[in-house]
Amino acid sequence: MIEIEENSGLVTSKSYKIGIFLDYHNQEIGINELRYDQHFDYEWIAKYIHSLGIVEIARAYGNWNYYKKESKILKQNGFELIDTIRKKNKIKKKDNTDTIMTLDIVDIYHSQSDINLFIIISGDIDFLDAILKIKKRPKNKVIVISEKYSLNYQYRDKVDKVITYQLLKNLFEIK
Repeated sequence: MIEIEENSGLVTSKSYKIGIFLDYHNQEIGINELRYDQHFDYEWIAKYIHSLGIVEIARAYGNWNYYKKESKILKQNGFELIDTIRKKNKIKKKDNTDTIMTLDIVDIYHSQSDINLFIIISGDIDFLDAILKIKKRPKNKVIVISEKYSLNYQYRDKVDKVITYQLLKNLFEIK
């Protein structure tokens, strides 16, 4: 069983080819609206991820018309931005982030077999089926990174590592 990495050092290796999938809104809500009155900052996560290997694909999912400033920062960090808000009718909009992100994860699993580390940046349990699919290949590893208050702890025994945003911030923050 995997443990949440709260107080231990993080052992890293430069051997992975990495796919990153960021549910931006999930993290922004946890950090900004629920607890901290701050915004999600990818810097802490980037420092950790770049110690693991080479990022082959990085996708961020969200309403980029709403998060314009944040979208520029993510683009500078090599993310492809996937807009997940679609108009259902003229009044109501539907967020289909989980569906689009899950389909992309499974598509990358099938089409880019060289990716051997999948990093899901979301605490949402809706990605569990995609993760179970990824784990069918023994060479594949999965890390879930999430703001601790939006993290679904069912991930603990399903992935290789669960890391909180707060841990990475504490480890890499310049004091």
